[in-house]
Amino acid sequence: MGNFLYAQEYQLANQFSTKEGLPSNHIYDIIEDNSGFLWITSDNGIARFDGKNFYLYTVKNGLPSNDVLQIIKDNNGTIWANCYKELPSYFDTSTNTFVAIQSSDKINTICNALLNYSYLPNGAIRFFSDYGFFDIKNRKAQKISLSYSKGYLELNKNQLSISVKDNLKNNCIVSTFLLNDKVYDSLLIPSAKSLTQFIHSNRIYNLCRSNAIYVYSNFKQQPFSFHTDFIKIQDDIKWYKISDQYLSIISKSGSIYIYNLKNLQFKTQIKLNYQVNSAYIDKKNRLWIGTLDNGVLYYNLSKIKSIVSTKESNKTNFLSVAVNNESLFAGNYNAEIFTKKGNSISWSAIQANENDFWVRKLIPTNTKLFALSDAGYCADLKRCKVVYDPKYKGVTSFKTGVKLNDSILLLGTLNGLCKLTIQSEKFQFLHSSKGRILNMIKKSDHEVYYVAAQGVFLYNYHSNNYQSIALPNDYKRNKPSTLAFYNQLLWVATVKGDLLVIKDNKPIYSITNDKGLPENISCMLIHNNTLWIASKSGIYILNYTFKSNKLQFTIHKLSKSDGLNSDVIQDLAFHKDTIYAATTNGISAIPSGIQFERYEINPTVVSLTVNNKKMQIRNQYSLQKDDKNIIIELAGVELSGHFKNFQYSLNDKNNWVDLHGATLNLSLKGGENNLYIRAKDVNNNISRTIKHLKFDISIPFYNSIWFLGLLVFALTGIVFWIYNQRKLNHQKIVFQQKMALEQQRSKIIADLHDDIGATLSSLQINSAVAHQLVEKKPSEALKVLEKIESQSKNLADKIGDIIWSMKPGKDEFMVMSTRIKNFANDILGATNINYQIDIDKRLDKEITNFSTRKNIVLFVKEAINNAAKYSQASKLTVSLYLVKQKIHVSIEDNGIGFNPNNVSGNGITNMKRRIEELQGTFEISSQINVGTKIEAKIPFIP
Repeated sequence: MGNFLYAQEYQLANQFSTKEGLPSNHIYDIIEDNSGFLWITSDNGIARFDGKNFYLYTVKNGLPSNDVLQIIKDNNGTIWANCYKELPSYFDTSTNTFVAIQSSDKINTICNALLNYSYLPNGAIRFFSDYGFFDIKNRKAQKISLSYSKGYLELNKNQLSISVKDNLKNNCIVSTFLLNDKVYDSLLIPSAKSLTQFIHSNRIYNLCRSNAIYVYSNFKQQPFSFHTDFIKIQDDIKWYKISDQYLSIISKSGSIYIYNLKNLQFKTQIKLNYQVNSAYIDKKNRLWIGTLDNGVLYYNLSKIKSIVSTKESNKTNFLSVAVNNESLFAGNYNAEIFTKKGNSISWSAIQANENDFWVRKLIPTNTKLFALSDAGYCADLKRCKVVYDPKYKGVTSFKTGVKLNDSILLLGTLNGLCKLTIQSEKFQFLHSSKGRILNMIKKSDHEVYYVAAQGVFLYNYHSNNYQSIALPNDYKRNKPSTLAFYNQLLWVATVKGDLLVIKDNKPIYSITNDKGLPENISCMLIHNNTLWIASKSGIYILNYTFKSNKLQFTIHKLSKSDGLNSDVIQDLAFHKDTIYAATTNGISAIPSGIQFERYEINPTVVSLTVNNKKMQIRNQYSLQKDDKNIIIELAGVELSGHFKNFQYSLNDKNNWVDLHGATLNLSLKGGENNLYIRAKDVNNNISRTIKHLKFDISIPFYNSIWFLGLLVFALTGIVFWIYNQRKLNHQKIVFQQKMALEQQRSKIIADLHDDIGATLSSLQINSAVAHQLVEKKPSEALKVLEKIESQSKNLADKIGDIIWSMKPGKDEFMVMSTRIKNFANDILGATNINYQIDIDKRLDKEITNFSTRKNIVLFVKEAINNAAKYSQASKLTVSLYLVKQKIHVSIEDNGIGFNPNNVSGNGITNMKRRIEELQGTFEISSQINVGTKIEAKIPFIP
């Protein structure tokens, strides 16, 4: 377990199949485009891979067939798909679809057996078959011929072209070189040995059916000559794949031989048990292997090495790992322990009374190896032993433990701590907190920290006692789960993925989960101010320093994409600058000083819709005024899977918003909108590449600046005009109110003059008459005095009515309905008439005009007076109500009636006058011995 950990060799990092999103597990070809996408062809369409997601393309996306044999990138970066017996089609990035070239009879004939292509010196691609060839440049077919030609070579500095044609002769393939369409020379190859021949980088490659490859290069014109290289592999050759820098030779046995294209030097060999169709090395030297029926295998050059994996053994699913001296131990869920010492590897099965002996913890000592489980413990790989707990009267389960010194182990059980003497294997239950012990870490040769259900505790072996470590209140619900201790600092991880730093048994710092920590922390390990955090989503490495009593830290993540056997990490161990991780798929060995790469992730627009209409993909859009709802599908291209999330900014590069997912929904405003998109990797590094999209949305004239200015000017004029109008209207209203007040005053004066003045004059005359008669005719004088009394009472009533109408109050005694009811009671109370008064309560609040109030009251009063005097009725009804902005007044009795045409006196005349004064209508109806009804309808004036 030494230097091999640091050598870079290809190792399997991941495997993709239809479960992860491939259209099929039958893979034909693989290539990387200039944007970093990986294109994968199959018998069921094409997949474009960005490192996280597969985007599928089929006949629905323009492919002429779903059986896609080859994927090709031309010199301009355009991706071409070659389907079985179909026209080549190119990928149009603006529409996110494939487009087939224009067909012709000759092209259709050539495409019946189209399996080969070569790059030409002029930048074109030559597609050729036994039926002929055609060149494609700038996405159009050129130089179509039914003769067999594989391509061209450049000859010396004259840039002369040589065509290569094959003809069968004497069981040999004759490659004829043509210079200016004339035979120049030829090359003979035995046809029985030749598998295929292709041209690349001014070389001719001839792959033989056995295990040989001939490479012809360095062509010279006078005399015609060339250099021949010979490559021999161990297996029969099946096919080949050209990458940017490498030639991959695929053998029939499944092995892949990789050579440097520049100098043809052997690089490495990958041995597989799969049938392989393609082996492509991308720009960062990652190897992608397409298999016949097992999908795509992804290999990288990670410095993380696999000690044991599912590829080598089905005995994995490791739960614990430990290292002692030069031996590595790992335990799994199946009562098995893996041991590696030097180059020696062995497996041991623990005999247990129960089938589910989970090796939860391995503790190696100088003399023994202890394995802890729920079912008991095992020493030196022998049979499992159970331990009886006398206090709880049952068999105890072991969850965790530490080596306190060379003679004692402290173990955590379901019911607290116990001591195990290493040599004698005697147990003693200790004085500790009750309940299950979740995790333990050694502080010194006589102290350990441990986590229980109640919190974090410090146990002192010398005193056989424990103390609780006071945690902040937030940690009562956010319970501790696992610990790490180094250099007087205790690190506490919680169930929510937060970290708490404790020094001298007092919390001094906390790191919350949102700073880049995982939620499900399974264990922690510290080495040289680096905290290694194992979780269900990989390993998180926290490098920290204390400066001025402040903790400064960075967090990086390792996952399966970096070479871990699995993202589910159960346990960690350290030995000789190497971290060992127990995972569900094997044991990974990680250099403790591993360096982290910064991943430059290219944000790419996959599709863009405006108001649910699919648009061509470009960087700038001119849209109509209503085209404001934008949906953008994005891809963060990083093939090793280190993309984390996108950030976007709208019109402000200083304000970035995290996007969760790959779909961005926007509602834009009119005018110019600038959208910026960037990506973050798993270590929160922000990409330098920023995608800029510009949307120019036309603004309606009514939203334009000139129109808004004109509108403001017009509105200002209107406001000014309205203000002046209101001012003028207010002046008119004030004038009208003054005039109305003057009219009301005139009416009051007229009333006082007509009614009260006449009455006062009559009182004066009657007083004089009474004075003259008092001595001569006392009886006559008494009659005159009674008349004076009646006139005085009438006068008082009239004055009271006028004063009431001018002084409306808010109390119930001043409202109109109360006034009417009061005088009705005064007039009718002494009669035998049963009366009923119904008045709409709204009239009390809404009739505020004193002229209206006065006339209505006097009108009703006159009608009641007449009924009391003349009707001889037994029933009288007075009604006042408001209907459609009109006041309806009705006084109805069941008296003797009369003929309205033969009425004398001023009563009815005054009533009619009062209603007409209010612009109302007056109607009286009466029948002899039936009754009388007086009605008035008055326009409502508040």
